[in-house]
Amino acid sequence: EIVRVSPKCSFMVVGNKTDLPRKVQHEQAENWAVQELKVPYIETSALSGAGVDDFFNMLARLAAQSSR
Repeated sequence: EIVRVSPKCSFMVVGNKTDLPRKVQHEQAENWAVQELKVPYIETSALSGAGVDDFFNMLARLAAQSSR
């Protein structure tokens, strides 16, 4: 709903805690984000640090794109 009411804002979906057992498969979450919401998807783990740098890089790119 937030994408619908704020169409000029940039969003992304972040799957966190990838170091724990999965509740949702990667492909299912990515398909939902990319195909349904039309936003980027990334997975991270604060515990191991996996994907955290990629998350901040993607966030910076989205911020730069939305400021144009």
